Amino acid sequence: MRKKWVAVIPCGKESINTIQILKSLNYNVIGIDLMANADAISYCDKTIICPINDIETILLYLQFNQIVPEYFFPVVSDKAIFPAYMLNNFYGLVEPNTLFPCYYSKVLLRTVLQHNHLPHPHFHVAATKGELRASMTRKDLIFKPDDSSGSRGITILKKAKLPALQNAFQYAMKYSRSKKVIIEDYIPGNEYMVDCFLFKGKIKALLVSEKKKIKDKVATLIFSLNPTEFDYEKLRKFLLLLSGKLCYLNGPLHIELKYHRGTFYILDFAARGGGFEIFNYYDGKILGFDFPKANIEVFLKNKLTQKCRHHREGLIYFILPSQNGAIKDIQFNKKMINDDLRFVPFYRKGAITNMEVTDGYRLAAVYCFADNKPELFQKLELFKKSIKLIYQT
Repeated sequence: MRKKWVAVIPCGKESINTIQILKSLNYNVIGIDLMANADAISYCDKTIICPINDIETILLYLQFNQIVPEYFFPVVSDKAIFPAYMLNNFYGLVEPNTLFPCYYSKVLLRTVLQHNHLPHPHFHVAATKGELRASMTRKDLIFKPDDSSGSRGITILKKAKLPALQNAFQYAMKYSRSKKVIIEDYIPGNEYMVDCFLFKGKIKALLVSEKKKIKDKVATLIFSLNPTEFDYEKLRKFLLLLSGKLCYLNGPLHIELKYHRGTFYILDFAARGGGFEIFNYYDGKILGFDFPKANIEVFLKNKLTQKCRHHREGLIYFILPSQNGAIKDIQFNKKMINDDLRFVPFYRKGAITNMEVTDGYRLAAVYCFADNKPELFQKLELFKKSIKLIYQT
């Protein structure tokens, strides 16, 4: 019997779940990652250790070993979206899509949104300091690298003058691989995280969560909104229009948007599931819909048998450092851990606390679920009282 192969890009911790599901379906898995000691490498049958965008090396390895994968799965990584698409396209596993680059480039995304008259913050792109004078307005601005994630390189300025603009530009450029900076009007109001799953252009799962952020950069608290707290129907119609214009009809979507004066403004559009166990765990606990399993079924079997079973309440609370120094441990009440309360550490013992406000600022996450909002937040507050950060002396 011919071996069935699939590839997973990259092989971080969040790829383990996808790999385990694939292996349970009797697929052999090729893991592709730059790091030979990546968390999911040991779960793979074969590995290709190279930069994940080194398509030539990947193809040479597959051809030499006479392996033809049935699909290349990008898992919770913006950097994996492009090489996975190119490899799937090379093997004829996906239809060519000229709009695909806008799934990982903020500049291209906003250009497409503008062309299709879809709401987005007014923006312009700068590649040199000489282009900054166009940003000298009385409006509040936000500077972002074109192609980074995790709030790296972001600066928010209020009615700034040229020196502040130059500093923000240099900071954003530091994190941009394409050496482009997007400068856009800052939209006030609440920010929302939207996770949905599409099949043949129809939304099969949809979850809206509100984000509470520090310095308007990194979320410190994410909590679900149920259909009585948010207009899901209005959002559903908007998402169908958006996905149609962007030619994205199958798979998971992770979107960040603001809702201001009755209008949805797209801030980010990622053709993948959300990180920090959002794709693997958070969405499924609330909706009763397994996003990784659905992803595999759609792209390997061209069918979807799942339906959302319920809508519970859930949240993610991020634990932040309390001081500079080497973190030794985080203590908490282990007796409270159960199926509806989970603690996930991100830090490594002895690591120096990074006080810069990016994803690295978050040391751990608490995932909490309940049947109603009062019970949800009561459970979180009780657990927070038991948390204690221990630093090396």
